[in-house]
Amino acid sequence: MGEWSTLTASERSQARLNFVATGKLSTDDKQAKWQAYQALSEDERHKLAEQAPHRPMLGAAIAVRPVPTERLTRLPAKTDNAAMPRISAAPHQIDPRTLLPQVDRHAAEHGTPAR
Repeated sequence: MGEWSTLTASERSQARLNFVATGKLSTDDKQAKWQAYQALSEDERHKLAEQAPHRPMLGAAIAVRPVPTERLTRLPAKTDNAAMPRISAAPHQIDPRTLLPQVDRHAAEHGTPAR
């Protein structure tokens, strides 16, 4: 699992696709391919890895089977949240330990509404 977490998103996507592809092979075919790979020298393995197609993967994971576009959710337009209003409060109105509004104890004891 530690090795999986060090992979990039595209490497994880490729690993998922490889897993699905190997599930379609018979056990004998898998064993034969693995033994043939193990028999390769280190240089031959590097050459084989370089021959693999390098496709850029977008997103964290890709679908094994294409999803029809009518089933996909449309994302809302991006809004600029930089102009969100700020609520100002005087320092004595905020509890420094919890950052919650302080209760006016005098008003709470006498039943008068807070300001």
